[in-house]
Formats: sequence, structure tokens, C-alpha cells
Amino acid sequence: MELSKGAGVPVNHMLHSQRQPQPEKDTSDFQRKSLSEKDTREAFLIVAALLMTVSFAAGFTVPGGLYSSDDPNPKIRGTAVFAGDPGFWIFIIFNTITMYSSAMACGLLSVGIVNQSKLTRNIHFPHLFLTCAFLAASVAFLSAVALVVASNRLLAGATILIGAFHYILYIFLIK
Repeated sequence: MELSKGAGVPVNHMLHSQRQPQPEKDTSDFQRKSLSEKDTREAFLIVAALLMTVSFAAGFTVPGGLYSSDDPNPKIRGTAVFAGDPGFWIFIIFNTITMYSSAMACGLLSVGIVNQSKLTRNIHFPHLFLTCAFLAASVAFLSAVALVVASNRLLAGATILIGAFHYILYIFLIK
């Protein structure tokens, strides 16, 4: 029984050719979870490597710079200009926390990609280290900017208020 013809082709044949069965995709929860964990792990690794690189560079290009090798006082040559300032200590401590936290995240993520054991595949430890690195990086940045603009009290105060507001907001949002 033929329905009707359109341009000499039966309509039911045209509909059948347009609705070809799609191959079955295995979209089980396990496969979706595995792909999503892999993508998350790779994204975390990129972020951790970027944080590690930036904090490493900041350790050598410190705020305020270094005393020149031509300085008349040989004891201070190559040392940080702000080395005695408490804000500089804060910068160095939190930049170091950022560096090592992101390095730990990179290490755990890299081992987890290669080694498929349950402990190293766990994304929670790298996430914890990345969160620590983010929080420490924001404090390091805030202290570096406050050091550089310290002569302008209004600008330094505004910088500290903006940084503190975002830091507190970040802490409330990650709960």
C-alpha cells in the first residue's frame, strides 16, 4: 500500500531514509564520569602549572626590585630592596605557599594521569592544594601591590580593601 508520491518517490520511503538509526552510544554513568574526571584533571594540571610558573617568576622578580650589583655596599648587592619590610615577608611567605601548593597539585595530577591507583586518581587532594595556592596567591599579590603603592596611603588603603573584600567573598563562595 503506497501512501502518496512526491517527485516519483513514495512518501513513506522518504521519511524512512531521513530517519536512519543512529549507532548506539555507551553513555553509562561510569564512562561519563571517567571522561569528566580526565578533563577536570587536565584542566587542573594546566591551572596548577600556570600558578607554579607565575609564583616561581615572582620569587625572582620581587616587588621593589633588587639592589644592583654595582651598589657601593657589597652586603646588600642582589638583595631585595624591601627585604626589611613586614609586607615583603608576607609576600615571600605566601608566594612560597603558592609555589609549593601548585607544585604539589602538579605532581599529584601528573602521577594520577600515569598511575591509575585509587589514591593518585583522587582529585580531592590536588583540588585542596589548588585552593590553597589560589588563596595564598591572592595574599601574595595584595601584599606586593601594597608594598609598591605604600607611599600613597589612599591608593594602598583602597587596594587592601578591594583585596580583602574579594578574599572574603572567595572564602564564602567555596564553602
